[in-house]
Amino acid sequence: MIDSEDELLISTSNRKRPGRPKNEVWQHFNIIPADSTNGKKDLHSGAACKFCKQKWSRGKTSEMIAHLALQCPKPPPLEVRALYLEILNNGSFDDNNDDNSSKRSKPYKQSKITNHVERLTVTDDKQRRCSRALTKFFVTCGVPLWIVENPFFIDYSKELCPGFQVPKRTILSTTMINVETATVIAEMKKKLSNETNLTLGIVLFDFLIN
Repeated sequence: MIDSEDELLISTSNRKRPGRPKNEVWQHFNIIPADSTNGKKDLHSGAACKFCKQKWSRGKTSEMIAHLALQCPKPPPLEVRALYLEILNNGSFDDNNDDNSSKRSKPYKQSKITNHVERLTVTDDKQRRCSRALTKFFVTCGVPLWIVENPFFIDYSKELCPGFQVPKRTILSTTMINVETATVIAEMKKKLSNETNLTLGIVLFDFLIN
């Protein structure tokens, strides 16, 4: 049974809004109207999952895809979860709301060596590969994620590849880690699909128990 709050969300979601069309993942979420804060209009709508009712004050495509693929406590249909797990694994989504370092002002005013070098660009594929390699480095080596926004680390990255846009810490800790998680799950499923008569076992060692 749909309550009054859900009716409001559904009716609002049916209104046409100007701008670029939303990602297809929005079909699994109700749109929450944007609010005005301190006299400034927030043009970004919120979102509410149709399966578990979890809400976000600002709907971001990457977070919504990760929610359906990995995190929803009331799992969507298997085909839906499988679809968005594959999308997350391939990184084949466009999140217009995720501000990367290319769209933000630099967090420091230090003069950079790369300002005196010809500006270079990298392809989207290379940007994606570099970002994923960077994520693996931070996660597997236990490096604190805040270092990615350290001015000297950014300078180091620019010296190696001037065209690479170093991701923000928030993007690294959410979108990029979710992508790597989806990749690991996809690889495990692929390997297990070719196996038969598998047995799950647990080995306990005396020195660990005692």
